[in-house]
Amino acid sequence: DGLVNQQVAAGLLELQGHTVAVAGNGREAIDALGDQQFDLILMDVQMPEMDGFEATAEIRRREATTGAHIPIIAMTAGAMKGDRERLLFSSSANDYVAKPIVDQKGLVSLVERHIRAAKAVKAELKTRVKRVDAALGTDDVDDALRAAIKRIDMAASKGIIHKNAAARKKSRLMRRANAAS
Repeated sequence: DGLVNQQVAAGLLELQGHTVAVAGNGREAIDALGDQQFDLILMDVQMPEMDGFEATAEIRRREATTGAHIPIIAMTAGAMKGDRERLLFSSSANDYVAKPIVDQKGLVSLVERHIRAAKAVKAELKTRVKRVDAALGTDDVDDALRAAIKRIDMAASKGIIHKNAAARKKSRLMRRANAAS
């Protein structure tokens, strides 16, 4: 973004205790994601080299392979009626804010709301993973897979399930395990 808008946004967020990193364009923003972890991105829509739409699309493409998700708030000077929906749909941003930043409390509130929500989702995911690990009785996926196959074999040997059904279940389990790794 422009130097003045960068300084205003960075200053506001730093006053609230946030650590801020500034990128001059979308390419720098993507490169910074490879070097650091961020709770949120304020993404200017119009930037040189790579604009906010392209940068956001690239971030979302990378997230699709990792399962991670970082909230992105688009920033635009073109805040006219209907822009919010168009921006959110076309850029895959979580929200947007108009420039220049007039409502400083609104910006801080928006940023903090998205950070809280993202942290809550991460905490819920960690809880779910712990529940699955506890249900499996192991922290090791290979051990869990072996235990599941052993249970299928035991059920087949006791006649609880047919041997052909057991073979199909083991095959599906192996395909899922291979797809997950």
